[in-house]
Amino acid sequence: MLTSTGDVFAGRVATSLLHAAWLAPDLTRHPDRLSELKSKLKRATGSRSLFDTERFARHVEAAYAAMWQRWQSGESAASFGVASRDARMGQ
Repeated sequence: MLTSTGDVFAGRVATSLLHAAWLAPDLTRHPDRLSELKSKLKRATGSRSLFDTERFARHVEAAYAAMWQRWQSGESAASFGVASRDARMGQ
């Protein structure tokens, strides 16, 4: 993972996360560890929920549907939770 803080929000967030995890200084001094991290992330991409974009999309769609139903019912804006579609489908 290579990031430059720059002036955009995403860059500042990435830098903040790396510093919070104490990775940034370590990775700049030890390029071999950076290579190991890249390999680990590639292996995890297909097997971790963090990288499951289809599941994430289903959950966001469920939230949008709940918001639409609230609006159509005349309910005011409020915090709410939705059960994941995966849980309702038994997945």
